[in-house]
Amino acid sequence: MRQIWLKLRASDWGRILLKVLSYGYAGALAMKRFWRRAFFVERAVAAPVVSIGNLTAGGSGKTTLVSYMARRLSVDGRHVCVLTRGYHGGDEARLIKQEAAVGGLEIQVVVNANRYQGAAAVYRQAPQSMRQRLVFLMDDGHQHDTLRKNFKIVLIDAMDSSREQELLPLGLWREPLSWGLSRADAIILTHADLADEQRIREWRSLCVRWALGKPVLLAAQRPLGLKPLEGLARNQAVIDGGSIFLVSGIGNPEAFEIMARRRLNSQIVGHWRLEDHASHTITSVRRASLEAARLKAGAIVTTAKDAVKITALGIGASSNAPFWPVPIPWFLLDIGWMFLDSGEENFWRLIDGVIVRGKITVS
Repeated sequence: MRQIWLKLRASDWGRILLKVLSYGYAGALAMKRFWRRAFFVERAVAAPVVSIGNLTAGGSGKTTLVSYMARRLSVDGRHVCVLTRGYHGGDEARLIKQEAAVGGLEIQVVVNANRYQGAAAVYRQAPQSMRQRLVFLMDDGHQHDTLRKNFKIVLIDAMDSSREQELLPLGLWREPLSWGLSRADAIILTHADLADEQRIREWRSLCVRWALGKPVLLAAQRPLGLKPLEGLARNQAVIDGGSIFLVSGIGNPEAFEIMARRRLNSQIVGHWRLEDHASHTITSVRRASLEAARLKAGAIVTTAKDAVKITALGIGASSNAPFWPVPIPWFLLDIGWMFLDSGEENFWRLIDGVIVRGKITVS
C-alpha cells in the first residue's frame, strides 16, 4: 500500500487524485469537529485517564512511551490499565504485555475499539482497593472521543518536516496541526536526538503558536541492546563490527536504521522496509533470511513490534515447520524511552499532578 501511495504522489495525475480525496477528508473532519463541539458529550470513568497520541499516520513512538509510563507507574504502586484499539491484530497490546512480563510487572491491557466501554468494564469489575490505584493509559487516543481524558499527550516526530502538513491521503496528517495541538496538554518531540537543530526550532515555534503555552518536551528512543529471537537464534552471533540485514514494519524505518547503525557499529547490507503493522509468515521469514544470506549478512535485526509477530509463528518450536532451519540468526533491537534535558522530571511532575487531580465524578 505504501508503494502505491508513493507512486501516486510521484505522478501529476496521482497527486491530483490524492488532493481531491484530501479535500473530501478535510470536509469530513470539519463536520466531525462541529458535531463534537455542538452535540457530543464524552463519558467519564472515576479514575485518571492519560491519552498518548499523535497527529500523523506513522510511527512517532507512542507504544514505546506507553510501555515506559506503564512500567514506571506500576513500580510506583499504581494499577495500570492500557486501553488500545487492537489495530492489525493487536501488535501494541502483545508488545506491552510482553515487556511488562519481562520486568515481572502486572499491567492490564484491554483491547476495545470503544475505549469508554473498555475502561468502564475494568472499573466496574475492579475491587475498591484497586480502584484507588487505577490509572488508564490510552494508546493512540488523541482522535478518540468516547472517553473523557484528564491529560492529553501529543507526540510529534522531530525528524518530520514541519513544512509538509498535507492531510490524508495526500500527506500523512490525520488532522491539521492547529486543531490537534489546541487540544493537547503537553507535546513531546520524539527522535529529537536524530533531528537537526533547525527542525527542532521550527517545531518548537509551531507548538508555542498553537498549543497556547503548553509544555514542549524533547525525547529520544535509545537502543538498549540485542536480544535473540526465540527459535531463530540458536547460536549467539557476534554482530558488533560485522554485517547485518534489517527487517522493519514500522512507521519510521529511517529512525530504526539510524539507531541500529549507531548502536551496533555494523555495516547494514540491506533493509526490508515493510508496511507499518505488516504481518509476518513463515514464508516471509524464510525469504528475508535467504535474502540476508545472499547479501552475506551475519545476522538479521528487527524491531520489537515485528519480533512479537515473528516469534508468535512458533518456527523454532515446530519440527514440522516447512522452512526450518533459517540460515541466519535473528535478533531484536531493544529500544527504550529517554527524555532529554530536564524533560523527565518535568514530565513526571505533570503526570503525578494529573493522578492526584484525576479522581473525577462520573456524570
